[in-house]
Amino acid sequence: MTAPSLLRAQAVPSSGLGANVWAKPLAEMSPNEHELIIDKPISSVFTASPTDHVLRNMGVTELVITGILTDMCVPGTARVGAELGYNAVICADACATMTQRANDEALLMQAQGL
Repeated sequence: MTAPSLLRAQAVPSSGLGANVWAKPLAEMSPNEHELIIDKPISSVFTASPTDHVLRNMGVTELVITGILTDMCVPGTARVGAELGYNAVICADACATMTQRANDEALLMQAQGL
């Protein structure tokens, strides 16, 4: 078996409106056979998931983080990843949140090391 080329974390909605929409990726973004999917039940992919264990077993030391909620989930994952010893980088062009201003401010805060 080949090692996954990419590890994806996907949000797992607990219940309520839109649960089915959030649980299924767009066809254009569907994982391929070489991608490992880890369900992300909370804002940081490292909390309440085997992500750290999986990455360490794969020998991963660097992370490129993308996602939605640039002002919550994205920097949370980057911060925890850095605390765990990973070189975590946020790909600004592959992030979004509710407003452009919130997105820009979150990226600026992260760039300043907060």
